[in-house]
Amino acid sequence: MRNKTPIKKSDDGIFTHNCAAKIVAGRLEQTASMMALGSTLGTTIDGTHKGAGITKMQGQISRVQYYFEQQKWITDTYFKQRGLDELGFKNKEEVVEEKLEGVEELDNYNDKTVIDFGGEHAEIDKRKDQRFEEI
Repeated sequence: MRNKTPIKKSDDGIFTHNCAAKIVAGRLEQTASMMALGSTLGTTIDGTHKGAGITKMQGQISRVQYYFEQQKWITDTYFKQRGLDELGFKNKEEVVEEKLEGVEELDNYNDKTVIDFGGEHAEIDKRKDQRFEEI
């Protein structure tokens, strides 16, 4: 029996429902490959070639090669404009440590709440010396 749910589009014309396409880039571990592709084929992607990947569309698996800007442009322009280091992480120099002052009030519950309602009995034990039992 076919799913008769209509295909929905977002306002910008991109399909957002019933899409049967998956794209992976770079070598995958076995678990990630099984999750993304339903097979271990993702473990065979050559990780030394930037942009190497696999697409799975309507069950058909195809190897692909994506092309990107020169790595120098990515690290020297794209990352720097966004305050990232050469690996795409936040610059440590720009991380501002927040100094905390004052007193923070913490709730330290040390009581036992008993609830009897409608013939039901429950106990919520928040005491430090509460006993746990295996069910």
